[in-house]
Amino acid sequence: MDRRDFLKTVGGAAVAGTLIGRAGSLAQAAVEETAPGNPGFRIGTWTAVYNKYSESPEATYERIARLADGGISLLALMVGISGGRAGVMFRSGLVPTCYKYPEDWDALAVLLDAAHQHGIEVHGYFKCFNGKPGRYLREQHPETTAIFSESDDWAWAKRHKGSYCCAMQPQVQKFIFDVYRDLAERYDLDGFHMDY
Repeated sequence: MDRRDFLKTVGGAAVAGTLIGRAGSLAQAAVEETAPGNPGFRIGTWTAVYNKYSESPEATYERIARLADGGISLLALMVGISGGRAGVMFRSGLVPTCYKYPEDWDALAVLLDAAHQHGIEVHGYFKCFNGKPGRYLREQHPETTAIFSESDDWAWAKRHKGSYCCAMQPQVQKFIFDVYRDLAERYDLDGFHMDY
């Protein structure tokens, strides 16, 4: 399997994240990326739209430029947000946009423009069954909530009771697919990942 197929299979950032975590600077790692004998893995990192990329367009362009200078060529970008109300960090026709998302500019569109100017691929993801889209679906349709049996890890199941959609329900699968399609139709992302 070639590098592109491998990155598609493992999600790219998992391998790239390992490179980031090792000793040494990102710039050095970027130089080593093209060194003889290197398998050709790119360097990536996980990040989220919220906070660092929703302060202002100028701050977003500056942060992306710093990532590019550090050798980053792939962002695994969470387009959800932890905690709070059931909204996502992009403009959606299916799920409410988070109240923390800027009203006067589109943070995801600016981030994508900045990243693409620097040759950085951006792969969007959100937690499918226990993240904001799933939470929104459960609020609208409580019957989509997952029910865990006592034969599962019961302590874990009790802690997470009511916080997951049932991945086996066709209604849930269609909704998650539709939210990803909505994201793909609205934004020029380079790839998508599914979490949970």
